[in-house]
Amino acid sequence: MYYPYFRGRQSELLALRDTASKLAVKKKVVPIIEPVMANIRGLKTFLETAKSQHPHVVITNPAVGQLVGQAAVIETLITPYLAITGNQLIPGLHVGPTSTTAQVNAFLAKYGRRDTVLVFDRPIPAAIQGAIAKILAAPVKPVAVFVEGRVSPSLIQALGALKKVTVRDGFITQVRNADYPPLDFFSDLHSTYAASGYYGFGDFSVVGDEFNPGGGPAHAVAIHLTELNANREIDTNHFVSNRTTGTVDTAGKFMEALDKLVAHVRRRPFAYSQARAEFESLHANQHFPGLPKVKRLSIRHHLELIESIV
Repeated sequence: MYYPYFRGRQSELLALRDTASKLAVKKKVVPIIEPVMANIRGLKTFLETAKSQHPHVVITNPAVGQLVGQAAVIETLITPYLAITGNQLIPGLHVGPTSTTAQVNAFLAKYGRRDTVLVFDRPIPAAIQGAIAKILAAPVKPVAVFVEGRVSPSLIQALGALKKVTVRDGFITQVRNADYPPLDFFSDLHSTYAASGYYGFGDFSVVGDEFNPGGGPAHAVAIHLTELNANREIDTNHFVSNRTTGTVDTAGKFMEALDKLVAHVRRRPFAYSQARAEFESLHANQHFPGLPKVKRLSIRHHLELIESIV
């Protein structure tokens, strides 16, 4: 099972909407969405799209962004969908340094008779260890998601009776688009997670785990495209514009990067990726759709890649 982790920004939600019908076929992709934007219209539209198609998790207590401390807003949004989607919509809880036993117990009391997900991505306070027995005794045991390198092996072992998911940030973020190399290693979790005793695996797509509420002007344009290498590991290709200074002619810089992407995919066509076909269409029409759409297509391509191999 694949659990991609998203922060609920527009490009991510639109990429998920674009792939909803494909994800519905195998139902082996379970997106985790941690809402970060106060404007939740995009999330509501996604929930409408996904409600009858594939499982998806919504974190009820975001740890970053504009909805920190606004669990009531998210719970109000998801409540109607819990009644009409069966177990397609899965409530999730972020468990971290500021979490309390009372918070975990309240979440389990409210949702413990249905599928749930607990996300551990930071060390938890010693006081919350008292909640572990409650977690293990839930009527329906939650899935425990651990962000790689962020939690102690003893916690993972203590929750060993649960279905466990390991999430790795495989995207190596650079401060400037100009600094991306042509190729980075992304991950091999898709082929190693089961042997390590995990039920599923995940990543932060081609966005990365680092939360950045906004971006500045693009001096260079970089398009990120993952693919399987000869060893069936996943690499990230970075196609960077020739011009990497100044803030003018973003459309022209996009075409420079797109020229490189299209030359690459014509040598190694990805039959599973509709996003790849859209990139080629943009190239054929010499059309710049805006940087948010470019990011959306990169995310969509990565979802399509993983969906094709799980």
